[in-house]
Order: sequence, then C-alpha cells, then structure tokens
Amino acid sequence: MMSLTRQTTRLALFLCHLTSAAMVGLVALVLFVFAVPDILLAQFPAPFQGVQPASQGVWLGLAGVAGATLGALFWILWQMRILFKLYARKEILTQRCAQTIARIGRGFLILMVLSILNTPVLTLLLSIGQENGSMSIALNGQHVGLALSGGLLWLIGQVMEEAARQADDLKAII
Repeated sequence: MMSLTRQTTRLALFLCHLTSAAMVGLVALVLFVFAVPDILLAQFPAPFQGVQPASQGVWLGLAGVAGATLGALFWILWQMRILFKLYARKEILTQRCAQTIARIGRGFLILMVLSILNTPVLTLLLSIGQENGSMSIALNGQHVGLALSGGLLWLIGQVMEEAARQADDLKAII
C-alpha cells in the first residue's frame, strides 16, 4: 500500500468532517424550507416572485424538483465523504477510490442536467393557473463547469480504476 504524508491524511480527515457538516447543513436547509415554504418562492425567476402555486399538486411538483436537485447534491457530498474517509485511512490507488471518484463525476453530470431542467420545469409549474406564462432553457458557465468537472472526475476515476487493476495484477505476479 502506498503511503500518504501525515499532512495529507489530516487534510483528508478535515475534508471528511467538513463534508459531513455540509450534509447536515443541507438537511437543515431542507427542513427549514419545509417549515417556511414561502422562502422557496423567493428563489423563483423574477416574473414569478410572489406568485402562489395554484394547487397542492403544484406545491408537490415544486418540492419534487427541489428534492431531486438537493438529492443529487447530497449524493455527491456522500460520495466525497466516502473518498475523504478512504484517504484519511491511507487507502489510495484502489478500486474503491477509483469507483468513488467516478461516481462523484457522474453525480456532477446528473446535477448539471437537473440544473438545466430546473428553470423550465419550475416555470411550467408556476405558470399553471396564471394568465401569462413563458418557457426558457438556458446554458451558462455553471452548467459548462459542472459538465467538464463531472466528465473529468468520471474519466480520472476510470483511468485510476484501470491503474489499480494493473497494480493488483503486478502484485499477483510478484
């Protein structure tokens, strides 16, 4: 097994704890939004700020859209926590690490798709029962950044998995 410096393992442990705190914060945010749902309405595009959803079904749809995005973000944080914990235990260049990195990359790609779909789906839901409605889909730098980061991490995970497999094969020969 390769060795990590004490400083690197301490950083990995710190990031593991920081990621755990972010996960707790995300859950607290979700509970807060359920307790004060009007806070969610303030996040909508300008034409819909202050608009009350037409029905309970629309509220459920809004919660579903937000839940899918927050769920993807939580899953990414969970995978990051796993990776940091593996590094803190000085486990590197293993199949588990590689697969976790690849999952983080795929998670970023899923988050990118969800973030692209959020605005048009929210707009559609908030347009129900309103006089005027509009629909738009936009790509911005954040989407491109998520796509490139996700693709990069997925590729690094795949390459690292192959490297770990080859290292295991060499160990078996020796």
